[in-house]
Amino acid sequence: MADLATAILGASATVAAVYLTQFVGDSYKRFRDGSALAAGILGELRTYEANKSEFEQGIAAWILAIDNGSRDQLIFRFGKSPAPAYFGVVVDKIGLLGHELVEDVVYVYAKVTAFEGAIEIICEHHKEMSDAELRLRAVNLVKLIDEAWDRGRALLPRLEARCNASFGPFGF
Repeated sequence: MADLATAILGASATVAAVYLTQFVGDSYKRFRDGSALAAGILGELRTYEANKSEFEQGIAAWILAIDNGSRDQLIFRFGKSPAPAYFGVVVDKIGLLGHELVEDVVYVYAKVTAFEGAIEIICEHHKEMSDAELRLRAVNLVKLIDEAWDRGRALLPRLEARCNASFGPFGF
């Protein structure tokens, strides 16, 4: 009888060890992948941050030219914008960030995508627009930048914290 109890205990310990190893291993892989995802998104958002003032100044110049009646001197050039380079490739893995970050990441990228679409419309169709429409669209571009920046500014340190977090499979 003692041999049977020893065998059952040994088998139970083996099953528990395999389960625990699989659980911890998978948790570590997901954690590591989430950290890399956070770092990539952080890097991409910082490139947008670095260009924010240039976009704002350019759009302010458009608005000033429209207001001064010198719209005909404006040159609109915009290449076909691809999806955000990193985010567009990894969007299907966004759940690895955890629910605490996903909403804000999606919000910021939605605003970036809306900005790119709106500026593309302006560049392609500005000649067909009245001054009032063009000005309104330019003002809306500034609004999109501000909305993305307001949420993005608070998101950057949270993404950085996620990048630098330590792995703890049991929450410690």
